[in-house]
Amino acid sequence: MKVGLINFFPMRPHVEHMYFISKCLTKLGHDIHYLSCAGGESKCYYKIISQKSDRLACFQCKLGGFKSYDDSNISYVDIDKRASIEDKMFDWPRSSSYTAFRVEEGFEEIFMEKSNKIYDELLLSVATVYEQTKEWIKKNSIEYVMVFNGRMDILRASLEACNDLNIPVNTVERTWFGDGIQLNFRGNCLNLKDITFIHEQYKDKPLTKFQLEKVKSAFLPRFSNEDNNEWRNYNRNRSEYDWNTSVSGLKCLILPSSKNEVLGHPDWKNPHNDSYKDVFLKCIDKLGIERHNVILRGHPNWSERIGSAEGMHINDDFKKWSKEVGINYIESHDSADTLGLIKQADVVLLNGSSSVFEAAFLGTPAILVSPCFYYSAGISKNVFTEEEIQRLDLSCITKYNHGETLVKAARFIYTHGFRYAQFNESVKAITTTEYIYKFDESIMSKLKYFLENNDIASNDENYSDSTKDEEEFVNAILKGDFSYNRKSNAISDDFVKVNRRFFYKPIDWIRSLMKRGDL
Repeated sequence: MKVGLINFFPMRPHVEHMYFISKCLTKLGHDIHYLSCAGGESKCYYKIISQKSDRLACFQCKLGGFKSYDDSNISYVDIDKRASIEDKMFDWPRSSSYTAFRVEEGFEEIFMEKSNKIYDELLLSVATVYEQTKEWIKKNSIEYVMVFNGRMDILRASLEACNDLNIPVNTVERTWFGDGIQLNFRGNCLNLKDITFIHEQYKDKPLTKFQLEKVKSAFLPRFSNEDNNEWRNYNRNRSEYDWNTSVSGLKCLILPSSKNEVLGHPDWKNPHNDSYKDVFLKCIDKLGIERHNVILRGHPNWSERIGSAEGMHINDDFKKWSKEVGINYIESHDSADTLGLIKQADVVLLNGSSSVFEAAFLGTPAILVSPCFYYSAGISKNVFTEEEIQRLDLSCITKYNHGETLVKAARFIYTHGFRYAQFNESVKAITTTEYIYKFDESIMSKLKYFLENNDIASNDENYSDSTKDEEEFVNAILKGDFSYNRKSNAISDDFVKVNRRFFYKPIDWIRSLMKRGDL
């Protein structure tokens, strides 16, 4: 089979992941073709967020691309070659535009006013790449395609080109906890259909002791402030924050998510006619919580730069709004311990933050107001309609079952990290961006399945026939035992590194000096 791999951006560790997959496919006898970008004057996400000139950004991009691993069977899109813009393309540049300019809900119109020129240039680029991807597929008789990400402008264009030609395609991304590689078959990397499909199969299946050890080693480092190979770790230098316990009444903690990456995706759409801020207030008032007993903790991401883009305007907007409505605000750059705040709160209000899992482990009820990757996990009280808000009462707090929530949280964490994520046995993260690999039968058989069926399947089909191990897990957590066995991450000697070609090897050393989350 002729398999095409598409990646235009050199972001860590995705090119390396895709090259590893290509070598596995070659061992299976498939003919591999790469599609990359030759660079040019036209805009793309990488150029927008780069703090370099466009020419230097293009040079860096090409240095980190497929060619640094393999210079055979590589084709290049000419991003400056123009093509006709079709109506269906107008949404394709929006997601990368929102991310690059750190646009959150309510700022869309302001963004469009300030960034029309950039958006128009991206629109030209997606039209060009869309047509050239179709030409590449036809010219090389490509039968199956893997695309990195599938969300950002020209990558979205390539994904749509495959769909319009009815070419089987999946998208490739980094996993939540580092090990393995994330494949999505029902849309780009933001689609919620794949994770929900897998979770529905296993949500009622008890975990084994071995699986629970994996859950603990993947997630519990969040509590001990240790590295667990998540892409970004926040609130590392945390300090105690003493909530005013002398004030009577229930205490509510609002932890808004950073939404710029998912803004505009239908699976993550705000289901309310109101803004998230207004929905938060409705929930607080419906529960009868005094506003002076509410703290909104600014998302740490808002005080960080992503490339050239900073997010303090989001922090400032929430700070201003909090003052106007009479709730307390902790700024995004503040070192206040979010875990401590969750523990002191009587309820946590969320619109997608993964802090729901810390809340589950600490025993704090959570209310979720918008669909997100864990909305089907059963670990939050979901209020997605006005009717559900009106039915909201204190029973979500008074009838909260910590033990049941812990079990559901553990099962979902395992599903996301070790069933939905693929090739965990063959791809291991040493650090956030440094990986080692094993060319074994496990990944070969799974790749065969994916190419034949073009659909996701659980990476691990095992489960326990009893809840005994889960009960022991729950009892330990309820007693405050958050210890975990680091040896559960032990790696055998038959793993190898996937290296760039000789002249490109210094790239990885230079990148190792850059902070996590950078390009």
